[in-house]
Amino acid sequence: MIPTNAIMAILAALTAFLMFAVSYRVKGLEEDLVAVERARVESESTIHVLRAEWSFLTRPDRLSDLVSRHLELGAVGVGQAVAFDAVPTLAALAAGDVGAETGAALP
Repeated sequence: MIPTNAIMAILAALTAFLMFAVSYRVKGLEEDLVAVERARVESESTIHVLRAEWSFLTRPDRLSDLVSRHLELGAVGVGQAVAFDAVPTLAALAAGDVGAETGAALP
């Protein structure tokens, strides 16, 4: 029969090995947590910059200037207005048959 001291020594060695394994795993998880936190902070910073850029790019005075320079928009004429029933549905547009459901194609 194995003496009690030998059993206790084996259990102590096994416990020390398990503690080492758990400690190693915890250090790895802590490194992962630091990396995720760093990525989160970087993402928040990027989002902040993008929101600032969006606010700058969508200023009404800037958009008005771009519209006047790049689009040739004018007042809507009487001939451009159509009845709501004359507007084709999405199904008709997808099928490529614009005049079938409405009875006439759009001008």
